[in-house]
Parts: sequence; C-alpha cells; structure tokens
Amino acid sequence: MSHSSLSFHPLKPGDVISVVAPSYGSEEGLLEKVRSFLASWDLKIKISCDIFGEDLLYANSDVKRFETLVEALHDTTTKAIWCLQGGAGSKRLIPLLEEIQKPCFEKLFIGLSDITALHTFFHQKWQWTPVHASPLRRLGLGIFEPWAIDELKEVLFGIKKEVQFENLAPLNTLAQNLEQMAAPLVGGNLAVLQYSLGTSWQIQTNGKMLLLEDVNEKPYRVAEYLEHFRQVGAFEGLKALFLADFTYDTPEQDQSALLQAVFKKFASEVQFSVFRMTGVGHGLISRPFMIGGTATLDGPEKKLICSFPTVS
Repeated sequence: MSHSSLSFHPLKPGDVISVVAPSYGSEEGLLEKVRSFLASWDLKIKISCDIFGEDLLYANSDVKRFETLVEALHDTTTKAIWCLQGGAGSKRLIPLLEEIQKPCFEKLFIGLSDITALHTFFHQKWQWTPVHASPLRRLGLGIFEPWAIDELKEVLFGIKKEVQFENLAPLNTLAQNLEQMAAPLVGGNLAVLQYSLGTSWQIQTNGKMLLLEDVNEKPYRVAEYLEHFRQVGAFEGLKALFLADFTYDTPEQDQSALLQAVFKKFASEVQFSVFRMTGVGHGLISRPFMIGGTATLDGPEKKLICSFPTVS
C-alpha cells in the first residue's frame, strides 16, 4: 500500500476509517452521528477508547492524543485517518511526532482548520499529500451542502480526478496579467500557519501556490498575520496566493467589507499574484484539495484546477 508521489489510494466500499481527535473534543452523541454518516458511504469506523479524556482544553492529554494518532498512523487494518474536528491543540503534537520515524505507508489523512498544522508537518517532513477537506463533525451534524458532500465522496472514492474553482477575482496587476502556471498547492488556516513561522515546521512556499482561509478573524489581525509572513520572508519565491473564505459565525462579527479592502491593500504591496476565491474554509462548503498536490492556475479563465491523481 505504498504511495507514488503526489497521489493517494482512493477509498472503496467496506474500507475502515480511523477517526481521531488531535484537537478539540466532541459534543454528546456526535460519534454516533459520524458512525451513521460513514455507514451511509459504506465505510466502517475505528475509534480508540482513548480518543476522549480529561483535559483542560483539548479532546485528551497531549500524550493520549499523540498515542491515538500514532496508533491510527500504524494501523494496517484502516485505509484512512479522518479528523473529527479542528479547534486547537494539534500543534502541541508536532514535537512528539518529530521524535518518531515516518510510517512505512502513507495513510489518506483528512481534515482542516487546526489540522493544518498536521497537514503541513506530514507534507514537509514525510512528503505526504494530505487532503484538506471537511472534518467529520460537520458531515455528521449535516452542516454541509449536500452537493459538496457528493463531490467530496466522488474525490475520496477516486471517481472525480479534479476540483475546479472558478470565478477567481484578481486583486493586483500581476494577477490580472497572469497567463497559466502549474505548481504544488499548500496552505490551509491562516492563523495556524502564522503560528508555524519560526518553528521547525514553518510553511514552505518557495515555488508553490498558497491558499489561506480563516474564521472570526478581525481585519486588523489578518493584516498583521500577512505582514508577519512578509517580514520573515515566508512569501519568498511564492508563485501565487489565494485568499479563500474568511467567514464569521454571526452577523455582528462580520467585517467582510473591511477585510476585502485589507486584502486589496496587501495585494498592491507584494510582487506575486493575489486572488480571492470561494469554496474553501469554515462555511457550509469546503471543497477538497491535496496539500502539496499539483494545481493549475488559468489566469485568463480565472480558474484554479486541483488534481487528485489516484493509485489503484
């Protein structure tokens, strides 16, 4: 079950999925809903008895969350690892992960938000290509668009080989004049990746395209995150930047208009193409892409095509 570069073994009916919680825990009854959701896809579920425990902030202690993750990474009976949800806490597992050897076989690893830390570590340190896609909590609770659930299933089962994001909005002259390019696409949650700066797993963007999303962040904070990236040189050699969904949980929090102005100002100050796009983030839709997978940017068509090559 070894992988070739930049591809994954698609799921098939009857496969067993390891469900892990490297970050936050769970509300009452969620695991039953998740089990039911995966059963609707004809998938089985495997959960460690230590997935939850007593902890001040997270699903369990750092050691227990690490142990259950490593158990899932090495479990030869499961096909994929799917994170229950994000939140916070997965960054604390990285120093522990650095002490272990890379597993012999790559698992299909799925999640987003705080899981961006694990995606980045697995891709940069182990050369894996995790899938940035909805955590199981949203799917189990039904807070996801039905068509997006169908698309995700087709991608993970190897039926659909690419995801196209259309109507990209160029935010600077470089983006407006761009023709076509192909490069690895990396990224995920902005605040998590800003935390990576200065660490052993700092996001590497040279020669790559970067996608960022976030939730409930004030515009001035987003401006400061982006400026921090710039001041530490984390955008050096970046091919293009995609600013995806920056959402707010309540209308009172929503500062989208000011945020758009922040993005336009930032785009005018940098020497790489910057686009706005929709369809990836914390909303009712978060379409999948492979971390480190090949993406093609078609400037004139204002389209981003993310490939999902599979190994049969």
